[in-house]
Amino acid sequence: MNKAVSNLQIPPGSMNVFEILGVPGFIVLYQFCISPFMLKVLKKDLTELQRMGIGFIVSVVAMFSAGLVEIYRLKHQRVCANRCKASSSLSILWQMPQYVLVGGSEVFTYVGMMEFFNKESPDGLKSFASALYVASMSAGSFLSELIVTVIIKASGKESRESWIADNLNHGRMDNFYFLIGLLNVLGFILFVLCAKRYRGIQFAGHNDENENPVIKGSEDGLGTNGDEEVTQIEEIEVYLEA
Repeated sequence: MNKAVSNLQIPPGSMNVFEILGVPGFIVLYQFCISPFMLKVLKKDLTELQRMGIGFIVSVVAMFSAGLVEIYRLKHQRVCANRCKASSSLSILWQMPQYVLVGGSEVFTYVGMMEFFNKESPDGLKSFASALYVASMSAGSFLSELIVTVIIKASGKESRESWIADNLNHGRMDNFYFLIGLLNVLGFILFVLCAKRYRGIQFAGHNDENENPVIKGSEDGLGTNGDEEVTQIEEIEVYLEA
């Protein structure tokens, strides 16, 4: 791509800066725009599961928009008969929105996930919940590496150029982005199905040894956290079933 912006040359590796800038940008957007709007209109803020769902949607938009930009990049590429590393006349700044959106998806997904693990676990398992949060991100890194490896081998058979080629002008990165977007859509559907069946458990506070923990539940994991308390017998049953 065309890395020149006026008299400045933007290195491709520095585009990750926009992802980093997208994180505080979306935090400010949520804190001062989205959250006050929800409290004013719906009288309640977004739950952790709802924020994670929004993170899925933002990541889907980022991947599909990246695929569209890649299609236009290939249309603007310069002709190179000797399979050299030719660039495209499309400006590199067209990739900036996708990096910002990826940073926004991390804000909604990772922060919501961390708060969900800490909120839904008892005091004695807070550290274990934090470990699960970190382990989920580590598992995602290994899975993404596996997906890239499988795509390179599967798309490069029979002397064909792989989707992720050394010379991107001869690859099909647009197909790769669209595939990741579809996987995110499938992940979002599975997430919604699980979240709708989830019954939230919230420990209202510390109790004496002879008292039972007060548990608040919600039939809909994507809805409210539950405002009505059940009886002590129902609380014990819910706690044991969970």
